[in-house]
Amino acid sequence: MKKCLIVFAAVIALLVVVNSMAMANPATTVTENVSVNLLPGTLSIVALSGNLTFDDLNVGTVIQHGFPYTWPAATAPSFTVTDATGSGDGWHVIFNCTQLLKTDNSGKYLQVSFNQNQGILSVNQGMPCDGAPTWNGPATQVVNVPNLNSDTTVVVASELYGMGQYDFATTTNNYYINLDATNTFVGKYTGTFTASLVSGPGGTGSWTGQVQ
Repeated sequence: MKKCLIVFAAVIALLVVVNSMAMANPATTVTENVSVNLLPGTLSIVALSGNLTFDDLNVGTVIQHGFPYTWPAATAPSFTVTDATGSGDGWHVIFNCTQLLKTDNSGKYLQVSFNQNQGILSVNQGMPCDGAPTWNGPATQVVNVPNLNSDTTVVVASELYGMGQYDFATTTNNYYINLDATNTFVGKYTGTFTASLVSGPGGTGSWTGQVQ
């Protein structure tokens, strides 16, 4: 009987030791890798509303106002830029307006000018306002382009900005034609206005509308 008690006590002691070892060495953890692949979208610009147009004008009005008579646009375009590339390369928008040629093929033309100081840029969504695209140049710089028939950068999203979607609108005061009554010929003039979106690896896009 005494021997049995000794054996029983030894078994109990062994179980206690095994249990203590199990508590000191818990089961090993399992680690699994998690991955996701984000694919790039596109960089695009589309017209929201409006074309660049000018109202009919009587040459007598030009004479009354002297030289030069600044003839503002009647309607102005607005755009949506979408940067879904996920690259953070930034982008910029270029405006270009051809000479408005007289439709009688006489070779006479008018020049559309651009005053950036009158523009409005509104953020739709994307980066916070302090990181939003801005008109080209510092706030104190007024970009006044006498001839918009050369490429003019008007909106800039710096590197790491401009991701998402943005609306920006121009006003009729952005666009104007300077007229001199001594060199103004009656008739219809037409041209083409283009807004181009340019980036690095993200690609390019453009929107083109008629001007008259």
